[in-house]
Amino acid sequence: VSIEVYLAYLQFKWPDTDIQITAGYQPVSMPATEAFYDSVVMANDDGDQATSALVLTAPVFGDVASLNAGFTRFVDTNGAFDTDTTQVADEFDAFFFTAPITLDALSFTPWGMVGIVGKGADLGDMATGLRSAGSYLPPDSREYNQTAYWWAGTTLEVKAFDPVKISMDFAYGSSASALQSSRRRGWFADAAVEYTGLSFMTPGIYGWAASGENASLSDGSERIPVVMPKWGPATSFLFDCDQALSDASMETDPTGTMGFALALKDISVIEDLTSRLTFAMVFGTNSAAGIRRALAVTGGNGGYMTMGQTLAVGEQLVGVNFDHYYDLYENLTLTLETGYAQGIGFQSNIWGHRF
Repeated sequence: VSIEVYLAYLQFKWPDTDIQITAGYQPVSMPATEAFYDSVVMANDDGDQATSALVLTAPVFGDVASLNAGFTRFVDTNGAFDTDTTQVADEFDAFFFTAPITLDALSFTPWGMVGIVGKGADLGDMATGLRSAGSYLPPDSREYNQTAYWWAGTTLEVKAFDPVKISMDFAYGSSASALQSSRRRGWFADAAVEYTGLSFMTPGIYGWAASGENASLSDGSERIPVVMPKWGPATSFLFDCDQALSDASMETDPTGTMGFALALKDISVIEDLTSRLTFAMVFGTNSAAGIRRALAVTGGNGGYMTMGQTLAVGEQLVGVNFDHYYDLYENLTLTLETGYAQGIGFQSNIWGHRF
């Protein structure tokens, strides 16, 4: 394929109402605070991740609140070319809602999503974010033809202490399966404090924590299921978030980790030059025995889990990046992103001596 559709959608208002309808191939994400770029569950990545969707937006109580509801189809494996006339469960569909509420001192957005994965759906790159290691074991006739997933969460931004800005996110997700070993459920939370009172930089501290795998495969996965994640604190290049250049991160999996980051953002002491300095440290919350067993049933390092991107308890990552953006001319910017990462405590009894 030489040409692929990037975005293609129609946006209009229902006649004589304020209800806005957006239909087509479009960027859709679950709510997330700006401090962490985008959603750890489902992100649009500044419009670079799109999906076929229908979204309705209706204002409630004027400018104070609105209600968004929608449907999206992530996967339709056979499309219009099913192998026979019998309906094949080869889709991954989801229904979602968000309810952003904005007040003088704070804003928050509760949200929820329910997804249905057909047994014949080819999830591709989404599979590792939705499946448990136990689901790679031999299939069982008791497995559902359609597997349901659900997520719920909220964002919170506090502006009452301006110029100190406080941001928080929380999400929980779970799958329903006939087999306990195929279930995946877990939580993820983050928080940030930024000081916006300086004209030449924005300092901030960021932290997060997430549930991790236990030692057993028989009870499924204890990490939150994710669909299209794009998350990271202050553009730490340990995580795939809002780097200016593609493939410019270590692609650490934030599920099954906890950690903190310190950052100086929007540094502008030289005219036309904007810089950012970020230090981050990541700790694993996954059981070493759980990862070891997961590797044994999923084909080893680099498939379902990868050394340095999936972290066990006792393993850490340290990363620092210093990024610069210089406006050579009004419409020409020179970008330089630099970073250094170091893994600490990788365990050979998990990953083997060769790695």
